[in-house]
Amino acid sequence: MRKKQKLITVLLVGMLISSGIITNVLSEDTISDRSTPVYTVHRIEPDGSFSSTVDNFSTNNFNDAQKKMNDYANSQDNKNIVVRSTTSRSDTKIVSAFRARAQAYPYRKSTILGTDGAKTLGIYYDNQLKSRYTYVPAHYELFYYQTVLVNGKLVAEVEVNGARGFVDLDQIDIVPLFYYETKKEIMLGGNEDYYAKNGSDAEQPYKKIVSLTHYKVVYDASAKTNDLSVVVTTSHKSSSTTGASTTFAIAPSWLPPGTYYSANGINYYYDIELKQPVNNGASFYAYYVWLPVRSMSNITADDLNNYLVNRLGYSSDKNNAKYSVIAGNEQLFIEYANKYGMNALMVFAQACLESTYGSSTYARERLNLFGWNAVDSNPNLATTFAGLDTALSSFMGTLFRGYFSINDWRYYGNSYGNKGSGVTPAYASDPYYGYKIASIAYFIDYRSGFKDYDAYQLGVITDNKPVDVKKSSSNSAANWYSTKTNRINQTFTILSEENGFIKTNLSMPTENGSVVDKDVEVDLTSVFGYISSNRITKLPKVTNYGTSVPQTRITLKSSEVNYMISTGDGTSLNMRSSWTTNSRIMTTIPDNAIVKSVGIASNGWVKVEYNGLRGYVSPDFVKQTESPIEVPTGMKGDLNGDSKIDSRDMMAIYRHIIGTVTISANDFYKADINGDGKIDSRDMMAVYRHIIGTVTIQ
Repeated sequence: MRKKQKLITVLLVGMLISSGIITNVLSEDTISDRSTPVYTVHRIEPDGSFSSTVDNFSTNNFNDAQKKMNDYANSQDNKNIVVRSTTSRSDTKIVSAFRARAQAYPYRKSTILGTDGAKTLGIYYDNQLKSRYTYVPAHYELFYYQTVLVNGKLVAEVEVNGARGFVDLDQIDIVPLFYYETKKEIMLGGNEDYYAKNGSDAEQPYKKIVSLTHYKVVYDASAKTNDLSVVVTTSHKSSSTTGASTTFAIAPSWLPPGTYYSANGINYYYDIELKQPVNNGASFYAYYVWLPVRSMSNITADDLNNYLVNRLGYSSDKNNAKYSVIAGNEQLFIEYANKYGMNALMVFAQACLESTYGSSTYARERLNLFGWNAVDSNPNLATTFAGLDTALSSFMGTLFRGYFSINDWRYYGNSYGNKGSGVTPAYASDPYYGYKIASIAYFIDYRSGFKDYDAYQLGVITDNKPVDVKKSSSNSAANWYSTKTNRINQTFTILSEENGFIKTNLSMPTENGSVVDKDVEVDLTSVFGYISSNRITKLPKVTNYGTSVPQTRITLKSSEVNYMISTGDGTSLNMRSSWTTNSRIMTTIPDNAIVKSVGIASNGWVKVEYNGLRGYVSPDFVKQTESPIEVPTGMKGDLNGDSKIDSRDMMAIYRHIIGTVTISANDFYKADINGDGKIDSRDMMAVYRHIIGTVTIQ
């Protein structure tokens, strides 16, 4: 009896739809049995509503409905045609569209995947959703290709910034291009399970005026370059329709100022349907997006510090609102990048993105600079590190290494890349993660005089076939390794060309003549791989900015030896930020002072610790000693040792600043209130504020 009632209901709904009585709305309550869908084809009316069913057409067969939509659209001037279904979980009931984008909405349950919704949408290689490719957060725009019926379930083929694959149709909202073009509101979201399951109020459907993610090229008069930006829009109910702009590259000459569209960030189009390619479909691989992480940089610690502190206003002072744990510690990135064979500029840019330039709560409280274990579902799982040295050595030596190990599931290529290749597919849910890192690197380099941009010649393998990386430039040479299948747009450095091969940096460490996946040093200046030139496409450079690729690798070895400063003339010795005389002076160390070394650079410079700071001194002005280090005594701010902090102490600092007296090495610790290795007006003001009671010196 119940089966007969259901059948009657289905027939009745079909008759009502065919007669036009049911027109604009197909709701979840239209039919009681979601397993028996009714598909109808509709035009989108000028006011954004849906027409009555086209030609009184309705069916239980999705493929017939989609064919009807395509045939009708191809015969009409109006291409804004959709298929709607009584069983769709989207508020609009759209299950297919002739021309559309989509929004990720993973909060709905997936019967295909057997989940009650999630924070991120899985994108799969295959239309049976068995082999996951990557993932994106809710509300991001997806380029929509088609809907297909697989084993009785509807899946959609989509692409987001180079990641093309399949998703459960229930976990997206199809958004016809009509709504982007006309700025008419469309209903999105709702009917979700994720928040309801987790004890929160379920998100209700909402009206939204949507706008398209796009690319803009704008002329920068100061740099005299055409800057390329991506403007990312999301369809969250409270998000801006203008989007967030990220400048990440200098545009090639064939991409002049204007607005463009792209599904992968490589090929650009004039139109939103991606039918009118720019420059006959030419490809552009933005330098910092596609530069392999296994590369070297000309950028110095002072360049990084200048951008972070002088340009952006971050501070090493813990009492400053813009306190950053990496301000003043930029040299650590150079040291560990050189040790583990990674690009210091790129890894620094990644840390800046993940930790808000070293100022985030996780950076300050856990010294977690890279969001490690701060997963989308529970960011509070973020790892705590014992120190910045530990954080950086662990990340570059161990944690990040897997993304470049060819047998690791996280390996998708050597660069940060787009959402389809490189680090991004497995590391971050943000489809434009690599572009944001590239943007920070670009602006640091820009403010440093473009030392790195286009320095390396890059090449790309665009197919998804494995590539042999050989030990020498010969077909008979043994392989270091072969890359995986299903890895597209893999980029490589091209250091030189010989015998029909390109010479490149390896993506993995080596030991005893084999690649290894373990914490060992990586020397990018001595061990290389070779790839057949006919497998790789050389990428054209767009500028001549980059200086030569670095040829020298300076590394640091641990050392715990006491040294005496010995300038020979009684003057103080400069302690510098790095291992060259061109590096900035952090502080000065009095002659005959005893300091402890923490490392010896391969060029001889000694890294020492003095007054809470770590920096480098020239080996020409120090000598080893057995004498113990004088431990500073007394409380900060009390320069005259009377156990009080008053105006006499403030005047002592003032006299040191103007040069009438010189504070001793022991008293230096007490006068350097903010611990930045200098005695200046900020320390004097700190004493003054203590005296008047606005702050307390600890």
